[in-house]
Amino acid sequence: MNLRIVADSGCDYRELSDVDFKTVPLKIITPEQEYVDDANLDIEAMHQKIAESKSTSSTSCPNMFEWLEAFKGATEVIALTITSALSGSFSSAQQAKDAYQQENPEAKVHVCDTQLTSAGISVLLDYLKQLVKDNVPYEEIVEKLESYKKRCKLIFGLSSLDNMANNGRVPSLIAKGIGLLNIRIICEALEGKVKPIWQCRGPKKEKQHLVNGMIDRGYQGGPVHIHHVFDLAGAQEIAQMLKERFPNCQPIIQACQGMNSYYAEPGAILIGYEGAE
Repeated sequence: MNLRIVADSGCDYRELSDVDFKTVPLKIITPEQEYVDDANLDIEAMHQKIAESKSTSSTSCPNMFEWLEAFKGATEVIALTITSALSGSFSSAQQAKDAYQQENPEAKVHVCDTQLTSAGISVLLDYLKQLVKDNVPYEEIVEKLESYKKRCKLIFGLSSLDNMANNGRVPSLIAKGIGLLNIRIICEALEGKVKPIWQCRGPKKEKQHLVNGMIDRGYQGGPVHIHHVFDLAGAQEIAQMLKERFPNCQPIIQACQGMNSYYAEPGAILIGYEGAE
C-alpha cells in the first residue's frame, strides 16, 4: 500500500515519523514580506516584525497546485485541512483531488475537513498514523477517520484576539477588551468556528477553566496534545494538572507553527483531545 498523508501547516506538524507524510504551507502576508509557514520560517522573528510594523497583515491558504505537488507519486492519499469555516484550504485540496484523479484514474484521494486546527488536528493525525501503520484497508481508514474526527476536540486560551478580529475570524466586538487588565478568553472549536465560552482574569484561572472544560466535554484521559505560543511553562503546568487527574494520560507538548501562532498570538495555549461525540 502506497498511502501518503498530506496536511496543511495548520496541523503544526513539520514531519510525522514512520509514515509517508507531506505538508503544504499556509502563508502570513504583510506589505513588507510574505511568510511561508514551513520549516524555514523563523516564527519568533516574524512575530517581532509584525509587532513592530504598523501595517495590516493577512493570511492565505495553499493553492491547488501546492496540494497537487504534495499528492504527486502517491496511489492513495488522505489529506487533512484546517477547518473550512475559516480557510479556503479545504476547497483548494478538493480541486487538487479532482485534478489528480483526472490525471491518475486509479488513484484514491480523500480530503478531510477536520473542522479543527493546531492541536485538534494533531490528535486526528496521530490516530490516522496508527491506522496506516496497522495496514488498515484504505476505505476502512477513511470511514474510521471521518467517524473519529467527531471525537476530536479543541479548547484554547488566548490573551488577544486582535489578529483574528482583523482578519474577520471573530467579530471585533468579542475581541474588544481581551488582554486588558490580564483578561483571558477561553474558546472552543464548534462546527469549525471559534466559539468563546468563558472570560477569566489571570493564567491560573485560565488553566483551571481549560482543564475543567475538557472534562465537561468528555475527556477521560485519552489522547491529548498541548500546543503553545511561546509559553512552554504554561503548557507543562497544564500537562501536570491533567496527569494529576488522569495518571495514565500522556500529554504531548509542542510549539505552534507559523499560522497558528499568528492567529493565537503569544501566550496562547491550545489543547486538542479525545472527547465525547
